[in-house]
Amino acid sequence: DIASSALTELNNNLSKHKNSNIQFIVDDLINPRELLKLKNIDLWHDRAVLHFFVGQEQQDTYFNLLKKVLKPNGYVILAEFNMNGAKKCSGLDVFNYNETMLQDRLGEDFKLLKSFNHLVLKTRLK
Repeated sequence: DIASSALTELNNNLSKHKNSNIQFIVDDLINPRELLKLKNIDLWHDRAVLHFFVGQEQQDTYFNLLKKVLKPNGYVILAEFNMNGAKKCSGLDVFNYNETMLQDRLGEDFKLLKSFNHLVLKTRLK
């Protein structure tokens, strides 16, 4: 969930490094075209995207894509709002998950390695 202009700027910054071998793809997770062409992805990292898919069909599409492109023995990192977490983010409704729900959606081909709840404490500035 990032603008193509931001990816262009990132690519320009990374191209200064000789060992940069990163492929940037702009696509829609719910109507994927380019992402469906990928195979054998080592790591799927979702930092707060999945929870914006509140509809069952959106969630099914997301998990089916993940399962299709991730290689056997690949890794998935999901950082979503837990059951006690926010019900809205940036003014949008979110779907909250617990570890059992995520494991059920991923299926028995996936083994949970670690799970934790992250709490962010805010402080009042003077």
